[in-house]
Amino acid sequence: MTSLAPAGPGLAPGGFLPLLATRLTSVAAAGIFFIAAAWLLIDEGGGSTEIAGLAVAMTVPSLFAALQGGVLIDRYDRRLIGRIAELARAGAVIALAVLHSAGPLALWQLYGVTLLLGLGNAVTLPCYGAMLPQVLPRRKLVSGNAIWQIATQGGGIAASALGGLLVGGGGVGIGLWTAAGCYLAAAACLLFVPRAAAPAAAQSPAARNGWRQDLAIAAQVVAADRTHLLVTVFSILPPSILAAANVLLPVFAKDQLGAGPAGFGLLEGVWGGGALLGGVLISRYAGRIRDELRTLVLSLLAVAGTMLVFAVIPRMGWSLAAATALGLTLSCSSILFPAYVQAKTPDAVLGRVLSGVQFASSVVQLLFAVAIGIGGAFVPAWLMFAVMALSLTAAAALLSALLRRARTPRTPRTPSGV
Repeated sequence: MTSLAPAGPGLAPGGFLPLLATRLTSVAAAGIFFIAAAWLLIDEGGGSTEIAGLAVAMTVPSLFAALQGGVLIDRYDRRLIGRIAELARAGAVIALAVLHSAGPLALWQLYGVTLLLGLGNAVTLPCYGAMLPQVLPRRKLVSGNAIWQIATQGGGIAASALGGLLVGGGGVGIGLWTAAGCYLAAAACLLFVPRAAAPAAAQSPAARNGWRQDLAIAAQVVAADRTHLLVTVFSILPPSILAAANVLLPVFAKDQLGAGPAGFGLLEGVWGGGALLGGVLISRYAGRIRDELRTLVLSLLAVAGTMLVFAVIPRMGWSLAAATALGLTLSCSSILFPAYVQAKTPDAVLGRVLSGVQFASSVVQLLFAVAIGIGGAFVPAWLMFAVMALSLTAAAALLSALLRRARTPRTPRTPSGV
């Protein structure tokens, strides 16, 4: 019987940089595409509702494809899956660019391509996350995730700026062709990631279960260690809180701060700067983390504290400081939680575990978006920030208590009458 201990997959030395380049160019492609697509909608008379539809179209595929994608990630060569996904997305954007050059695009065409790109995200995000332990030793996973976060944030910021320049200077078509080129470049970068031994990929087809059985096996492996299970479940919080804060921030800037687009852009800018700073700090000081579990709890409390500043002191100066701190603390949480999960999860089920986290996070994000959309009609944004801060504090306290209980050795019961 094959061991599922998290001793680690076969390492592929030298694969981190090309994998990082893959992530960077893929993020750039998504950012440039979103700028081009949003501007196309504006040119056609669309507004915030149509643009919000793009975000929904990018997120919904995770609800339907993430879990099945996780099974594929654990069964087959992850590099091959990533290349297929990047090439498919490049083909979809090229088709959209050709249609755009031939005449006005229909709304369904734009949303259809966006759904395909979201489907690619549902596969590539956990796929690349599962490849990190194959190119990095366990002791470097925290710093590796920090560099990964820096690339994601930096790539997103650069892509937004580049997308704006391209679309503004050359039109939507130039933006679409550039996005397609970035997806092709991402597929090319994967060619330079060395092959690593993957236990599940070596299984014969006859030995494989149905995808539901495969997911059940992954769940059983994680549930066998209560601490591992708790951290995996709570790892859905950082990306979910990030999505909710992104929805709240423009409303807060307009209603509580009285800021226009420039003020909102400034808040977003310092948030991104804080996220980059968080990645740099974790990358530099990762080796000094001694108590991983305590650090995870503290990271959630730090996020809650920065959110509370928005609620208590809704002024521009304080909000800029709070946005910087929020970007920093959310960045730290978004690095530490997946690094722990990657280090503790056996490679044979890592793709399914990360896909399950992505699926659950997408569900929570949609629930947050609906709750904020409904609540925004009745309560101010600062109050919703306060509720989120208090809820996150309660979640951190619950995680701390559950972890303490999970690590406390169980005292065997003495039989009655002895």
